[in-house]
Amino acid sequence: MKIWYVYAVLTVVTWGVWGVFSKLASNYSKPKQALLFQTVGVLAFAVVVLFIERFRLEWSLPGFSWAAVGGFCIHRILDVLRGAGPGKDIDGGNAFGAVSARYNPDQHRVSA
Repeated sequence: MKIWYVYAVLTVVTWGVWGVFSKLASNYSKPKQALLFQTVGVLAFAVVVLFIERFRLEWSLPGFSWAAVGGFCIHRILDVLRGAGPGKDIDGGNAFGAVSARYNPDQHRVSA
């Protein structure tokens, strides 16, 4: 098996896990606040990466710029500003389809 296949599968699996956690967060937090809470998790992971890299970073303006633009990802910012938030489309639907179920805390049951 080629290594790129393993990385592709891991990417899909971790994206699905992220989707489930984002959906759970959106059940209990406002969309903008859920984004802030996710940022705390990203910053914690950034500290782990800094330790792995022994705090030695190779600076490259194009590398930093492209990574920052990818992280900022303007369409997600617009979704949050419109109130959609993580795990939801602008129209209020579930952006992750079969990956996560819709949970209605008022009804205390999961629906498809």
